[in-house]
Amino acid sequence: MITPHRLKISNGDGGARLKSVTKNIIREIARTKNRFFSIFTICAIGVGFFSGVRATGSDMKITADNYYDAHELFDLRVMSTFGLTDGDLSALEQVDGVSEAQGSKYSDLMFIYDGRDYNTRVFSWNETAKLNRIDILEGRFPQADNECILNVRKMNGQIGIGEKLVLTDPSDNEDFPLKNKEYTIVGLFDTPMYISSTQRGSTTIGDGSLDAFAYIPESNFTQEVYTEIYIQSEQLKGVPSYSDEYEQLRDDISDKLDELGIDRSEIRYNEVIGEAQQKIADGEKDLEKGRSEGQQKLDDAKTELDDAAKQISDGEADLAKAAEDIADGEKQIAEAKQTLADARIEIDDGKAELAENEQKLNDARKQLDESKTQLSDAKKQLDEAKQTLSDSKRQLEDGQAEINGRRAEIESGWEKLSEGKKQLEEGRAQYESGKAQYDENLAKYESGLQQYEQGAAQLEQAALLMGENDPQIAAQRAVLEATKAQLDEAKTQLDAAKSQLDEAEAQITQNEQLIAETEQQLTDGEAQLSAAQEQIDSGLQQYNDGLAQYNENYAKYEDGVKQYNDGYQEYSEGLIKFNDGRNKLNDAERQYNEGAAELAEKEQEFLDGKADYENGVRELEDAKQKYQDGLREYQDGVDEFNKEISDAEKKIADGKKEIQDAGEAKWYVFTRDDNPGYAEYSSNAERIDKIAAIFPVFFLLVAALVCLTTMSRMVEEQRMQIGTLKSLGYSNAVIMRQYMVYAVLAAASGSLIGAFIGMFLFPFIIMFAYSVMYIISNFYYELSPFNIVISAGSMVAAIALTVFFSARNALSGTPAELMRPRAPKAGKRVLLEKIGFIWDRLSFFGKVSGRNLFRYKRRMFMTVIGIAGCTALSLTGFGLKDSISDIVDLQYNSINNYSGFIAYENQDDVQGIYDALLEYQPETEYTRALIKQYTVTSDSGSVQCYVTALEDTAKFEDMIDLRSRTTGEKITFEQAGSGVIVTEKLTKLLGVKNGDNVTLKISDGNTREVTIGAVTEHYTGHYMYIPEEKYSELFGDAPDYNIVYFKNGMSSEQSVQDEFTTRMLAVDGVLTVTVNSGASSQFADMLKIMDLVVVVLIISAGALAFVVLYNLTNVNITERIREIATLKVLGFYDNEVSSYVFRENNILSVMGGVLGLGVGVALCQFVIQTAEIDEVMFGRNIHPLSFLWAFLITVAFSLIVNFIMRRDLRKISMVESLKSVE
Repeated sequence: MITPHRLKISNGDGGARLKSVTKNIIREIARTKNRFFSIFTICAIGVGFFSGVRATGSDMKITADNYYDAHELFDLRVMSTFGLTDGDLSALEQVDGVSEAQGSKYSDLMFIYDGRDYNTRVFSWNETAKLNRIDILEGRFPQADNECILNVRKMNGQIGIGEKLVLTDPSDNEDFPLKNKEYTIVGLFDTPMYISSTQRGSTTIGDGSLDAFAYIPESNFTQEVYTEIYIQSEQLKGVPSYSDEYEQLRDDISDKLDELGIDRSEIRYNEVIGEAQQKIADGEKDLEKGRSEGQQKLDDAKTELDDAAKQISDGEADLAKAAEDIADGEKQIAEAKQTLADARIEIDDGKAELAENEQKLNDARKQLDESKTQLSDAKKQLDEAKQTLSDSKRQLEDGQAEINGRRAEIESGWEKLSEGKKQLEEGRAQYESGKAQYDENLAKYESGLQQYEQGAAQLEQAALLMGENDPQIAAQRAVLEATKAQLDEAKTQLDAAKSQLDEAEAQITQNEQLIAETEQQLTDGEAQLSAAQEQIDSGLQQYNDGLAQYNENYAKYEDGVKQYNDGYQEYSEGLIKFNDGRNKLNDAERQYNEGAAELAEKEQEFLDGKADYENGVRELEDAKQKYQDGLREYQDGVDEFNKEISDAEKKIADGKKEIQDAGEAKWYVFTRDDNPGYAEYSSNAERIDKIAAIFPVFFLLVAALVCLTTMSRMVEEQRMQIGTLKSLGYSNAVIMRQYMVYAVLAAASGSLIGAFIGMFLFPFIIMFAYSVMYIISNFYYELSPFNIVISAGSMVAAIALTVFFSARNALSGTPAELMRPRAPKAGKRVLLEKIGFIWDRLSFFGKVSGRNLFRYKRRMFMTVIGIAGCTALSLTGFGLKDSISDIVDLQYNSINNYSGFIAYENQDDVQGIYDALLEYQPETEYTRALIKQYTVTSDSGSVQCYVTALEDTAKFEDMIDLRSRTTGEKITFEQAGSGVIVTEKLTKLLGVKNGDNVTLKISDGNTREVTIGAVTEHYTGHYMYIPEEKYSELFGDAPDYNIVYFKNGMSSEQSVQDEFTTRMLAVDGVLTVTVNSGASSQFADMLKIMDLVVVVLIISAGALAFVVLYNLTNVNITERIREIATLKVLGFYDNEVSSYVFRENNILSVMGGVLGLGVGVALCQFVIQTAEIDEVMFGRNIHPLSFLWAFLITVAFSLIVNFIMRRDLRKISMVESLKSVE
């Protein structure tokens, strides 16, 4: 407190007074530093939060804009249904406003890593490219053709530099779009075209969403045309990317590109269609040529197969006959072998018998020779004796004459023998000549037979190749048959010659034996004559002696001669028989040998024939196998020929159909908004701006209210000091300046510091939170003088006005009145005392606390309002979090009952989609719809809306829960009557309701009036649902459906959804597949960061609640310092004093918390509806737990403040109670 005697100034010294006031202000700040810093902190928090949150949206856009400028992000992007050429690039460069045009190529491919498929968009890399500059995070740019750089944020760093990337094309394209399939990763990068870390864009491969991006050298692409051309304009340089000015300038340039695209598309269409038609014409010519040549080859092959089949048939018949011949031959050979075996036995038996007979003949001959010798001797003795006896001389002469006669016979025999030998030699010479001629003819025959067999084998081989009907084969076969006939005739002649030679040889042998025998006989005769002559000579001498004996011996001799003759006759007969037997045996042996030779020859011929037969069987089997192989090859050739012809015809038909279906070439001009994450980033910044438009204002109001309370209580507290200063002659202005400087200094310093800190801290926290979703990391901050002036100026002005009015009221009194305490108000019963059943049950401290609460109504109301404001702010933060998180659950789990939808190209593809859905899940429900975007207008404005024409409204009502948000009642198309069903947010933006009319803008000057028949609950996007009949009535034509809604109870597991999406995208005509749970995940990811923003709001509200409670409690304690000191004098302990004081605070905190919950509901609804962006409707319900948490936070901060303020209570001295209030 400032006392007069301490000022020590005179009334006339103005400079000294000013100096004293300044010192007094400094002393007051030092003395009440808790109050000063409370005001400072409250202003800093209020202004910092207000200015920081308001600056965040702008800073987010500035940060993004600097990032785009630094990386030369394109302003517009041109694509064409027929590709873009260098001519298009040159034409774009000539468009007014276009400063840079850059062509680019890309292809959507796939690589597999760690067992998972990654859909990858592969861009062409050109080191001279100026637009869309890349940030190399690690490594370097590609240099070789087989190198690439990769962006795969979904893999969280699993793949790195140096690893191999093997690309595949999961589509049905025949030609791979790149020259190489395997690339080495040499760098990791980020690109300004894809700033979102979670949304990577869509594709027509795999599960329909992109996972990665890669850049490879442009030389790797096989395509000649550009996929897209990036456009940059100097007119847009320096213009904020998310501003209306940028969009207007960009749209102006886009309109020029659209106009250029009409001409360039026609040129490109003529080029492509002309080339395609020429290719089709060439293809048709090639097809006809290939068809003719292929058919001719097939016909030739068929002829060859038919010939081979005939040859096989003939061969089978020949083999069958040969098999019969072989069977007969085997039988004949077996019989011949048996006959030969029997003949052999007989020959062997004959030989044995002949040998035995020969031995007998030899023995008989020996005996005959002996007998003959004996008889010859006897005959000689008898002749001699006879000669002696009968006229010995005459007998001897007669004997001599007989001997001489016989000698003449012997000589005659020798002559005949010599002549026989000569004839025998001549016969032998003739035999040898015939034998030589026979051997020569036999050699010629065998040579001819060999040549014949070789010719026959060669002829058979040639017949297999050329066919039996070939003239040359027939001529050769005739020659062979003639040769065979000659050989057979020669064989017959040879056999006859052989037989004659054998007979001649046998006769020669027999004659040789007879000559030998005759020669022997002649020799023997000569010997006998010599012996006879000797006998005659000796007989003449012995004749007389032996006459008597002669008779006796002569009788014996005659007996002997008779026996000899009989024996000789028997021997001769035996010899004849023997010779006959031997001749027969020789004949049999010869016949056997001939038969054996013939059998061996026949058997060899049989074996050769059998071998030929077996070879023929094998050759026939080989021929059959070759025929079957040829038949299969022929059939494969036919199939391949038909397939190639069919494929070629299909390609030509497809080409013609593509030309028919190609439609006109069309340019599409895209903006940055089509880049994944670009528009969402702006939407997030706008959400922050929306929240900043309301929430910080209320935040600032609460802070200002508490500061007002503090300053007004300070002025009221220092009434005596004001009176003293007035009594000392200080003017009202000087006195007011003292409080004004105090308040303004605290408020201005806190506001300015809070503004500066807040404009860096809150944007940093919120942008850092968003950096999880976006690759933009270098933050830019803009100190907005407007925000600083508005926030800090409002706070300072409010406090200054409070001080002014409070001080003016105090200064209006006289010094004497001001120097005395304000007269206490008359005591009266409080409201609580009139409620007896409550009041009577209160303790002493309870009653005191009750009287104090109602006694100091101003303090009570200010405390309750301050705490209620903080509670309301906390509940608003929790409620905002609930409303945002409810969007996903309400829209995708409660309203959208369908499993997903499939966008397709042509109506011809629908049945294939139905079949694929039923194949995946037979119980699938499905229905078609047409979704097309139009502008819907009313008197209040216009909105882009998706008009949805429905094929089957009953099925659609099962797919989407059409209901009223306020009543929860089911909405049907029958209830809508002739009107349409629209979403709730659409009606709010247009300011219309059920039963009103809106205008559907089809095109310029072409509109339709529709009546709103019902309003349905919906949270994302704007939709107008129209039955098929109503659509046809409005548009004059049946809807050309382009999507299929389906419901199949699919699992929410990502792997299941990916597998389903991949299967559906493989169906012909399918453009995109959207799974409901997948869309909910993407939307949830987009809103997830809002949770972090809401946490910042809640923490800020909690901090404000703490400072507010601390300040109000501090003011309360300061006002009641004498009362508290008196309690201590009366003997109350510190705990009892604390309980007494803080009981009131706790009661007021609870009352403020309860009141704040009610205020928070209204504030939350106001903030939600204000913070909503056009495309989204937030939830409207606050969860029960949010009420609990908001209330518990208030109570918790109240308890924390009580704990901190205990120290101040303990420091209060009991002496204070003895000071006079005078």
